[in-house]
Amino acid sequence: SRQKDGLSTAGEVLKSVPRHCIPKRWRGSVGVELGAGLGLPSIVSAHLGVRMVATDGDAAVLRLLSQNVVTNAPSSGSSGSSAKASSQLRAETLLWGTEAPLERLALARRPDLLLAADVVYASGTDEMTKSLISTMLELTGPSTLVIMGNVQRYPEGHPQGEGRFFKQLEADFESMVLPQHQLHADFQRSGAGSCKVRLLWRRASTAGAPLQMHVAATKKKRK
Repeated sequence: SRQKDGLSTAGEVLKSVPRHCIPKRWRGSVGVELGAGLGLPSIVSAHLGVRMVATDGDAAVLRLLSQNVVTNAPSSGSSGSSAKASSQLRAETLLWGTEAPLERLALARRPDLLLAADVVYASGTDEMTKSLISTMLELTGPSTLVIMGNVQRYPEGHPQGEGRFFKQLEADFESMVLPQHQLHADFQRSGAGSCKVRLLWRRASTAGAPLQMHVAATKKKRK
């Protein structure tokens, strides 16, 4: 966005993110979306050149997601809709907490981009939170940029609010919240019902640590 009335531009906002976490170009980068639903973020990313894997753990949702992938995948010049979809955008089943998610998704390395839209619920169980964080840790490395968008369903600081989840991420991730003026005008509001978009990246001290070390550190911190 343009700088206006002293507001920061998108470029200035991204200065807070380590340069190695921002791809020099999106085309050719690898991305994964968690809890993709109908897959709009993955579809948009694929059209920007990111090789996307849209994932969901619900069988009924995955059927619709797969249809959307085939219908809306960018053209690669290959004959046949399935070939077109698999070259740049594909849908895969992934339950949070699944062991070896990279292998399950047939990825040789951790993605450059990890997307998640409205996957954090105030009503989510501790087990669901633990599983989501576990999958995020497995899929992120030192150069992975995480983009998470979420509707704020409770006032800031509410004991049942989504802030509980993001507080648990602080041990392993640094983050920033995009300023409201960077969002579409329809979402530029604060408080319950507003939208927050967070950029996250792994802390240098934990990015290369095995998952077992993260779990042990978390348990120790809770004691």
